[in-house]
Amino acid sequence: MNMFSGKGLNMKNEITYDNYEKNIILIFAIFASFMTTFMGSSVNIALPAIAKEFNFNAIILTWVALSFLMTSAVSNLPSGWLSDIYGKKNIILTGLLVYIFALILTMTSKTASVLIISRVIHGIAGPLISASSSALLVHVFPKEQRGRVLGLNSAAVYLGLSTGPFFGGVLAHNFGWRSIFTAVLAACIILFFFFAFKVKKDTPL
Repeated sequence: MNMFSGKGLNMKNEITYDNYEKNIILIFAIFASFMTTFMGSSVNIALPAIAKEFNFNAIILTWVALSFLMTSAVSNLPSGWLSDIYGKKNIILTGLLVYIFALILTMTSKTASVLIISRVIHGIAGPLISASSSALLVHVFPKEQRGRVLGLNSAAVYLGLSTGPFFGGVLAHNFGWRSIFTAVLAACIILFFFFAFKVKKDTPL
């Protein structure tokens, strides 16, 4: 059967959700995009507290930040490709599981090497979630609605980037730097169960 005859990116898959289901998927996809960028920007505010606890010098502290940024930048394009090959739902769930593992590893880390490794894993898993969430919106919504939903998704990305330093600072100041990762961990668990049980499995290309 031709790949455009009703599988993968075909229009038939766009009408498998009713309007209510589409809007719920939109909300959670936006939440996923917000969460990943919030995590990236909020941790920067917590770096002084992390440095104080672990007695890090400036070089190690720089690597804590750069390890995430570099791996995230490198992982963006492959993440979109993987969602097409293996299915958007599968990649989102994989990304969330890996992200949850990295969060737990960060929260329990005692050394610089473990902390940096956990941030590298964050940088790999984050694009799996955000890029595949955007691809899922394209898959779910018809072309006449995609501009609106992708615009909302992009707004969530920049909202996460802009609010992360403020709310990350509030959490770090009042509850310690690990509270940032605890809050994101709770969000990831909610997202995982939603995507696992409410999103229908799409057909890979």
